[in-house]
Amino acid sequence: MTLTPDAISANGLYVYTAIRAPRGLSETITHAWHHNGELMDVVELNINGGREQGYRAWSHKQNFPEDPSGDWRIDIMTATGQRLGLIRFDVSDDSQQASLANGEIRASGLSGLNLRRFVPGHPNDEEARPED
Repeated sequence: MTLTPDAISANGLYVYTAIRAPRGLSETITHAWHHNGELMDVVELNINGGREQGYRAWSHKQNFPEDPSGDWRIDIMTATGQRLGLIRFDVSDDSQQASLANGEIRASGLSGLNLRRFVPGHPNDEEARPED
């Protein structure tokens, strides 16, 4: 699906995070949603270590500004303010400029961070698929 204002306003947007974490680790991270450089929402996620494929968590944004067009960024942060990674995408009425939400967007950041799920509307059935 192309990330147009109508599409994300109607369906919302999920972002999935998989983080390699050692057994016994219990940590709070956040997905900080930014629109055109302005912080819009912060979603807290609790992670628990020990899973071979990494701990997977997601946030679902449903409340978008009246005009959600523009540059979006999601910072994945620790409770102490360390950035683990980020995702950037563009929302536009022009399908040539808008990002495509197809589950293949990958974030930059630490090698243990895999943000492979970026899907509009609802969780992806392949959530349990092992990481590449």
